[in-house]
Amino acid sequence: MICNRFFLDVYGNGPIVKDAQDARNIKAQILVLHGADDPVVTSEEVTAFEKEMKEAAVKYEVIKYPGAVHSFTNPASKGDIPGVKYNADADAKSWQAMKEFFVKTL
Repeated sequence: MICNRFFLDVYGNGPIVKDAQDARNIKAQILVLHGADDPVVTSEEVTAFEKEMKEAAVKYEVIKYPGAVHSFTNPASKGDIPGVKYNADADAKSWQAMKEFFVKTL
C-alpha cells in the first residue's frame, strides 16, 4: 500500500500504517507539500494517497508546487541527481504553507 511511503515515525517507536483501514485511526490533520514534477513520488502515488485518505475520512491537504521536483526544500540539492533539485520559490511557498498549517491546527 502507498500509505507507508507517506507516514514517518520520526521517533522510531510507533506503528506503521499499512492500509486505509489503519489510516482510519489517524486523528491529526495532515499537510502534504509536494513537488508537482517529482519523479520519485509520482502523481499516481499522490493520487492513490489522496484516495486512501478520503476513504479513511482523514482530514488532509495536498499542495503541489509546479516546476518542483524531489528534495525541492533542500538547498544542497544542486540537480546532480536527475529529478532531485532545490527550488527556492517552492521552498518559500511550502515553508509559508507549513507555518499557516501549524497556526491553524496547533
